[in-house]
Amino acid sequence: MRWIGVVLSLILLTGMAACGSNAQQPSSDGDAQAQAPPAGLDEQPNLVDQGDSVAITFPEEMFRDVTLSEEFVEFNNYIDAYTNSDGRVTVVMSKERQAEFLDAFQGDVEYNITYFIAELEYLKDITYSEDLRYMDLYVDGKTDTEELKIAPYFFSGLFEQYQLMLGQEIWMTMRVIDADTHETILNLEFPDSWN
Repeated sequence: MRWIGVVLSLILLTGMAACGSNAQQPSSDGDAQAQAPPAGLDEQPNLVDQGDSVAITFPEEMFRDVTLSEEFVEFNNYIDAYTNSDGRVTVVMSKERQAEFLDAFQGDVEYNITYFIAELEYLKDITYSEDLRYMDLYVDGKTDTEELKIAPYFFSGLFEQYQLMLGQEIWMTMRVIDADTHETILNLEFPDSWN
């Protein structure tokens, strides 16, 4: 999967087109409260602050088909990229470059919200936390539950990438809520829901 170099670059380009923001703490109304994150989640075990730069270690599968060459480093405006003995890949980049990626992820979330609300008749509104740990999707409660199970997956990958770029462990919760009654229809916690 070549997505770390190619997709992250595309995200920077496409994410800049987004405007506005739905970032806010998701509401706590509804039957189920958002799950509390596991202890120590906001720590950054996969990031080493090096002053003007950061070294971020990513899962091996993100770089499965990527050659970590000088061209790769130069193309992505990194300082260095190398494979660790455990197979994971460490990318060293300036803090400014990291901030560009984080801003692009936020932009892509906004773009996707606008797009999917326009495309999916049952989707009425979406709110999310600024740290991309929580998202509430407000829907037409009469929609088939099987169809509603798909909606959170439109966003979970972006949330995962954002957290990985921060050097954090992946964790997020997404609730699907009836827009009229505010009852929670689905409560998915990632990465557990990927299994």
